[in-house]
Amino acid sequence: MGDSKKITLLDLKTQYKMGLRIPEIQRDYVMGAGGKDGDGKDKLSKLLDAILAKCKGGEDFDFSCIITYCSDTENTPLEIYDGQQRLTTLMIMILYKLQVEKQDVTRFAKWYSFAGRPKANEIFNLLTQNESQINNIMVTDFTSFSIKKLLEKISLPKYKDISSDYLLNQVKFDMVSIGSQNEIEQFFMDLNSGVKLKDYELYKAKLTHRVSKLKHENVIGINHESLEMWPHKIDNDWLNFFDIFADYEHPAEEYEIAFVKYCINMIYIDNEEDPSN
Repeated sequence: MGDSKKITLLDLKTQYKMGLRIPEIQRDYVMGAGGKDGDGKDKLSKLLDAILAKCKGGEDFDFSCIITYCSDTENTPLEIYDGQQRLTTLMIMILYKLQVEKQDVTRFAKWYSFAGRPKANEIFNLLTQNESQINNIMVTDFTSFSIKKLLEKISLPKYKDISSDYLLNQVKFDMVSIGSQNEIEQFFMDLNSGVKLKDYELYKAKLTHRVSKLKHENVIGINHESLEMWPHKIDNDWLNFFDIFADYEHPAEEYEIAFVKYCINMIYIDNEEDPSN
């Protein structure tokens, strides 16, 4: 894994002509839906308030790290292996602000895309039209719900001072590029240090990948509404419940995934099947 470098969305737009793509392995977009933190405060409001404060102070906003891969910058899109939630949130905010400011938003048409998620791409196509199409966004899954909620929030008068220029030029990521790609890299990267994932992180990645695949398969008995709610549940409602067990060495997510794994194993056992298969 390469060294990190500071980069803005405008830098990415300039350097990657073929665009940015979210791989299918990534979970649905959920950040725009908000949710409560451990203190009961809305996560999205806290984020937008923090961006607003930096904007008013003329300071850069550090939006953490993104992990990327691109085999050929001239002919293939930049794939985002970590940072989808933050990048998608920023991209939506920029498109909204460009429309409000009556600037040309079509320059981003088809530049930001999702592999295997036609509904998400459909929404982004609407948002990259100069004539505002926000009211035409139909909520059909959790991604569209999250996008709609973010647009409602960023349109509040208190956030009017956050400009597209600020979002494009002063919201910065630490970008780390993967030097080579292999078929299971998404399961064996620690997204901060480059070492292998912990067991519970690996299990969650595999489980999320399986849920994503099931959404596109016609399997009898599968509740697709439950599958659509999966990202929100596992990263918000269920995770918040396990906060009471968390400590410095064992985060809430570790307890959460251990419980999910136990439940899945018990289902297999009840059906007299081997859960290791």
